[in-house]
Amino acid sequence: MVANDTKAWQASENDVGPFADSKGSDEVTLQQQKPPTSPVPDGGFEAWMIVVSGFITTLNACGFVNCFGVFQASYISPGGLLETYSPSAISWIGSLQTFFVFFPALVIGRIADAGYVRSTVFVGTCIMIFGILMTSIAKPGQYYQFFLAQGVCVGIGLCPIFIPPVTVAAHWFKRKHALSLGIGASGASVGGCLYSILLKHLLPKIGFAWSLRVVALIIGVTQIIPLIFLKPRLPARPLKGQQFLDLEVFHNPVYVLVHLGLFLAFMGLYTPFFNIELFAFANGLSLDLAFYTLPILNAASTIGRILPALIADRFGSLNSLIPCIGTTGCLLFVWMGCTTQKGIITFSVFYGFTSGAFVSLPPAVVAALSEAPDRTGIRVGQMLSIVSVATLIGPPIANAIIGPLRQLRPGGGSEIFNDGAIFAGAVVMGGFATLVLARIVYDRRFSIKI
Repeated sequence: MVANDTKAWQASENDVGPFADSKGSDEVTLQQQKPPTSPVPDGGFEAWMIVVSGFITTLNACGFVNCFGVFQASYISPGGLLETYSPSAISWIGSLQTFFVFFPALVIGRIADAGYVRSTVFVGTCIMIFGILMTSIAKPGQYYQFFLAQGVCVGIGLCPIFIPPVTVAAHWFKRKHALSLGIGASGASVGGCLYSILLKHLLPKIGFAWSLRVVALIIGVTQIIPLIFLKPRLPARPLKGQQFLDLEVFHNPVYVLVHLGLFLAFMGLYTPFFNIELFAFANGLSLDLAFYTLPILNAASTIGRILPALIADRFGSLNSLIPCIGTTGCLLFVWMGCTTQKGIITFSVFYGFTSGAFVSLPPAVVAALSEAPDRTGIRVGQMLSIVSVATLIGPPIANAIIGPLRQLRPGGGSEIFNDGAIFAGAVVMGGFATLVLARIVYDRRFSIKI
């Protein structure tokens, strides 16, 4: 939940660390709290440490999801742990993780609204680490073990890590809220890049099991920082009597069109993230260079999450998001023709940049459209839950269209990926057209900031 959300997630304004008082920020009652009288800081050490905390949690949660292409290529390769399974079946593991990042947002947001911010992040961290450790001991060829451990267990831990810190940042920034969200969201691409490179070097040296255990250790250590510095600024609200849905908003055609457009766009978004390495391998790139296409894509996405957020603060979130989605859809059609080393790397850079706005701007769009600030959190949560379904079904559908990759050979050609790329490009362009229609319905004057 983002931007203008004035909902409360604070236990005490003086609670700046995990040892602040005997009750802690997660247990102070509403009667013991006083609303902050100071204006939104828009800066300062405490405010920027909230952004740093959000960056770290997003790096660990979404970054681990964004490196799934490494697992996809590893599982399906000759001698891989799941080599007998189809790319579509393996994609369900990664898409399930992405689904769980967003789908529980409504529930997690309400729990955090009640003041349980640090404890929510702590529980999510424990669940995620447990899932990674269980994945490390999964047996080769036992698909259900990888599905339950990496897809379900790790996935369930992601939303409690990701949602509360990003939401809390909105309490500390108003004028720079899109920028703060962009910096926090950039952690996903930085994490995807770092964890991809880390796994690439660890897997051949210490094996699959110990590589995942090292990743689990890194996540556990780095999560200490947000658990210390997370400090919501506004008073908490009890869970009892809280509204979990705001169905009235769907009487507004603009909201309906925005949600439909985002659903279609997110359905095609992750297809290259899951397949870019295999695509590069099929076009004759060396294993080392093919591997680095995913980190390159994630690195470019870092810039793509921050720069559009800067632009959005001036020209509007929806005005900035629409061209990014349109360009992303065009690039998916161009992807089929990028069969040379230079072409694949260029595609990775541009696709990473334009797709970065998919994560940083949609929450700000919903917040900007919200005429009731006290319902912004609910509406953003609804949006995230809706697009989570698109991220769940999109990659498996694309990979089912692509079909089996058993005959994939180095330099054998990438024509097998073309139909999947066309599907992804078509649904993203459908999302683009729907968002343009939403913008026209809202106001035909494109000079208006929204």
